[in-house]
Amino acid sequence: EVLAEKTGNAQASVYKTMFLQVNEHSQTVSNASQPDIRSYEVVKMVRTLAKKSQSSGLESLASNIESLLQTRQSADVFAKVKELIQNMIDNRKEEAAADETKKAYCDEEKAKTKEKVDDLTSTQDKLSAKVDKKTSESETLKSEAATLQRELAELAQLQIEMDETRKEESAAFKKQKEDLEAGLEGVRSALTVLRDYYASGTALIQQPDLSFAKSGSASTGILGMLEVVESDFGRNLAQAETSEATKAEDYDSMTKQNKLTKVQKDQDQKYKTKAAMALDKAVGDLSSDGESTKEELAAVLTYQESLAKQCYDGGLSYEERAAKRQEEIDGLKEALVSLGGTDLTAVLLQNKGLRGSVKH
Repeated sequence: EVLAEKTGNAQASVYKTMFLQVNEHSQTVSNASQPDIRSYEVVKMVRTLAKKSQSSGLESLASNIESLLQTRQSADVFAKVKELIQNMIDNRKEEAAADETKKAYCDEEKAKTKEKVDDLTSTQDKLSAKVDKKTSESETLKSEAATLQRELAELAQLQIEMDETRKEESAAFKKQKEDLEAGLEGVRSALTVLRDYYASGTALIQQPDLSFAKSGSASTGILGMLEVVESDFGRNLAQAETSEATKAEDYDSMTKQNKLTKVQKDQDQKYKTKAAMALDKAVGDLSSDGESTKEELAAVLTYQESLAKQCYDGGLSYEERAAKRQEEIDGLKEALVSLGGTDLTAVLLQNKGLRGSVKH
C-alpha cells in the first residue's frame, strides 16, 4: 500500500510482473524437483535390491540409472530409466523361463539316467551272478568227470588184473586136473591089476616056495589103501573142478558187471564233459555281455557326472533361484511403478514421516 501510494499504479504494475515471474520460477523448480526425488528414490530402491540379492546385474542397473540421471542429456529421462528397468525385468523373466526349461530338462534327464544306471547295474549284477553260478556248476561237472575218468582207469586196471588172475587160475586148474586125473587113472589101473591078480587065485600055484602064496589079508590091505587114494584123488578132482567153476562164474559175473559199469561211467563222463563245455561257452557269452554292459554303464555314469555339472547352479536350488528372481522382479516392478506419477512421491514422503515417528 505504501509503495502504491509513493509510486503509483505504474510501480504496482512492475512489482506485479516480478511476482508472477518469481511464482512461475518456483513452480518450475517444484516440478523439476519432483522427478528428481522419484528418480533417485528408484536408484536407491534398485541398489538396495541389488545388495539384498547380491546381484551384480542390479548394481550395474542402479549405476546406469544414476549416470543417466546425472547426464540428463535426453529430454525424457523417465522414459529411458523405465526402459532400463523394463529391460531388466524382461531379462529376469527370460532367465526364469530358461531356468524352468533347464530344470525340466535336467529333471527328466536325471530321472532317465538314474533309471538307466539302475537298470544296467541290475543287469550287470544278474549277469555276474549267472557267471558265478555257471562257473561253479562247470567246475563241479569237470571235477565229477575227472573222478569218473579216474574210476574208469581204475576199472580198466582191475579188469586187466582179473584177466591175468583168471588166466593163471585156469592154467593152474588145468595142470592140477591133469595131475589128478593122471593119478586117479594110475590108481584105478593099479586097482584093476591087483583085483584081477587076487581074483585069479592061481597066479602063483606053480611056484614051489609057499612064501609067495597069496595072502588074503595082504590083498585086502593093499586094495583098501589104493581105494582110499582113489577116493582122495576123486574128491580133490571134484573140489578143483567146483572151485574152478565158481571162480570162472565169479570172473564172468564180475567182468559183465565191469562192462556195464564202464558203459555207464563212460556215458556219464561224456555227458558231464559235454555239459561243462556248454556251461563254459555260456560263461563266455555272459562274460561278453557283462563287458558290454560294463562299458555301457561306464558311459552312462560319465554322462550322469557331466549332467550333474551341467545342471549345477552355484549351490542354490531351483526353488531358491526362482524365489530370488521373483523378488528381484517384484522389486523392479515396484521401482517401475514408482516412476509413474506424484502419488508415489506422496507415499515416499509418508514413509519418511512414518520412519521419523518411529524414531520418536
